[in-house]
Amino acid sequence: MIKNFLIVAGAALLLASCSSRQKDSASDGADTDSAFIQEAEAKADSIDAVLPFLTPDSLGPVKTGMKVSDLPQGVPGLYDNISMDNNGEGGHVYTFMMGSEAMFDVYDFGEGTVDVISLQSPRLGVNTPDGILSKGMHMKKLLAQKGVTTDFVSLDDEGVWYWRYQGLWFYPSLDTPDQALDQALSNRNTPPPAAIVADASIGFIATGSPF
Repeated sequence: MIKNFLIVAGAALLLASCSSRQKDSASDGADTDSAFIQEAEAKADSIDAVLPFLTPDSLGPVKTGMKVSDLPQGVPGLYDNISMDNNGEGGHVYTFMMGSEAMFDVYDFGEGTVDVISLQSPRLGVNTPDGILSKGMHMKKLLAQKGVTTDFVSLDDEGVWYWRYQGLWFYPSLDTPDQALDQALSNRNTPPPAAIVADASIGFIATGSPF
């Protein structure tokens, strides 16, 4: 694991920097070593707490338009392994994991490039003047932001409403059946009323195109 590597490497550097110090006894040295290791662990843990925000074109070093082959194999605190699935239409979906936790997805529509970055973990989000927006939060927190717009996106004769904010796409979660919300999302004539959407959870946050 990347975190374990950082802990060991950090501890080794700290120990090496202090190797010239005179030890009064073997027990005193052991206590000192323990303190150095704890300090290294604290520094490694702090890396996990500093996560990048999603922007219209990037999530940390992962940027839309870059070649999938150029993606880092791991980024401390953000992901340490990548899995891939075919999307059934000639493209691929890459899931970026931290251990067993899905952090975000990257969609490649067939050209070998990062076309969409879609958040999965609620630990990742979008920065706003009122705090962070992330999956699982109520849609009313999104609706309260200045500059939010709606956009009806259709394929053939059908479509649904999405919300746009800071160049990103948002969509409510439909994990819990809600007939009124489902009907409002597909009514191309009128954007869904806030009263119907507000208490729904945010289920989708992504760059690029929603499809």
